[in-house]
Amino acid sequence: SNFYGLASTVKIEMSLRSNTSSNSPSGGNSIRNRSLYSQISSSSPSFSSPITSFKVPLSLLINVLPLFIINILRLIIRVRKVDRTIFIIGDYMWKFDDQQLKGTPIPLTSITAVSPITPLTSDLSSSERLLLNSKTPAGNLLRLRISDKSKYYEVGESEVFITTIRELKQEVIKRNLKHTPYTLSDTEKRLNRIAKEKWEKKNRVQKMVDERREEWEGNVRSGLLSS
Repeated sequence: SNFYGLASTVKIEMSLRSNTSSNSPSGGNSIRNRSLYSQISSSSPSFSSPITSFKVPLSLLINVLPLFIINILRLIIRVRKVDRTIFIIGDYMWKFDDQQLKGTPIPLTSITAVSPITPLTSDLSSSERLLLNSKTPAGNLLRLRISDKSKYYEVGESEVFITTIRELKQEVIKRNLKHTPYTLSDTEKRLNRIAKEKWEKKNRVQKMVDERREEWEGNVRSGLLSS
């Protein structure tokens, strides 16, 4: 039964990836997605830039492994990197690849920290050390903390990117509290609604995944204790 519980969790996680990469709030198609790209790119976004996104495979596992095993894995694991175009408009950050939306738009208020990381950064995880030691990033590597997760980007104008996120996040908070006279345009409001729907849908599915994983881990622990 533990196997089937794990299989269900994996199935839901695959569904999460499929659902959160859909091209419109209701699924949509690539034509609507290109239209979305055109709307954003032509609406004077607060920030836009090509970026490179990095990911270390098996990062959750790597972060709990002993150092000597990590040193061995460094010879095997290859850091994944993909080029994207990033836009910040309204209350959200969007990523596109060849005018196709990638992932879920990220609310600026969910970004808890953004800063460059180097081998001298004090709170590096094992996977981050592996990423930095891989020499894959050619320039400054930025870490975005979003809730309890981290994302890694290389941006040409890194200082502008950091400053823009920090300032716009504060602007969103003030606007939500009605402490600023600045209001969003109709296009920004419409894009906010689309982004919010995608973000909430992702969180609903992620909650299901987390509940199934906790259930499976509980069953495994119970099985070990009773054996």
